[in-house]
Amino acid sequence: MKQRPEARAAAALLSSAVIRSVISDSEPHAKADAAVARLNRFGMTAGVTSMRSLVWRCDRYLRQHYRSDHVYRTAVLRDVSGQGSVVLPEFRAGESLADMLCVSDVAHAIEIKSELDGIGRLRKQLDDYRLIAPRVTVVGSRRLIDRISDDPELRMVGLATLTDPGDGLVHLRVARDDPTRLDPVTMFRSLRRAEYLSALSNIGVTIPALPNTAVFSFAKQAVSTVDSARFNREFVRALSTRAPKLTVRTFGRAPLPLRPALLRLNPSGEQVRRLHTWLETEIPHVHA
Repeated sequence: MKQRPEARAAAALLSSAVIRSVISDSEPHAKADAAVARLNRFGMTAGVTSMRSLVWRCDRYLRQHYRSDHVYRTAVLRDVSGQGSVVLPEFRAGESLADMLCVSDVAHAIEIKSELDGIGRLRKQLDDYRLIAPRVTVVGSRRLIDRISDDPELRMVGLATLTDPGDGLVHLRVARDDPTRLDPVTMFRSLRRAEYLSALSNIGVTIPALPNTAVFSFAKQAVSTVDSARFNREFVRALSTRAPKLTVRTFGRAPLPLRPALLRLNPSGEQVRRLHTWLETEIPHVHA
């Protein structure tokens, strides 16, 4: 799928880079203003009165004409909202990064493959995800899902695609839990120091007085002897306590098309207030 310049301009307005410039106290909206200027050149600001309306126009354009990674991420966040999950973007799993890791009572890794992505690395990515998460789902175009749906190695993997409007998901196969591939050392490497020390303490492992440089090696060795299912429970417990700066209530007030960027940026309350001020700015008053 060839990317039109209009699609590139629409995607730019919704990107993390532009939203970072909006919420920053050191960047005077330069990237945001440049993005609006590009949209104006393509006539995409005509009839739009506020930045909030322009955000939604860009989202609709992408869903209709260019279903990029952003469209898929937005649909996934709509799908998981209200489930009480902690959603962690770009989460390290072995040698791969899961697009999202949703943590509730179980870890659920989500891999997104848009129309622009290939599947050459997909098997390796899913193998890595199953080292930390018993539940894995691939969200992709219908063509891609059809290519992998009969793979016997992926029979436990959930499969989902976009609805026709592109604003939600259709679950073609629900992910089934597969704890047989969990690896405690891989889970350990994905945790922060305080998290893995707490996890070890909860299962009765005491870390002796060691130099900081030796604690990691000792902890890694200790984890390697722990039952994988037991450590996965502590892994989930540790991740479920990660407290984003963005509260559920505040996150829910943000326009859905901006939530993928906000999830990455994890803004403070003051930064969110700057965002809402910008969203109510009238288009003619935006310097372009």
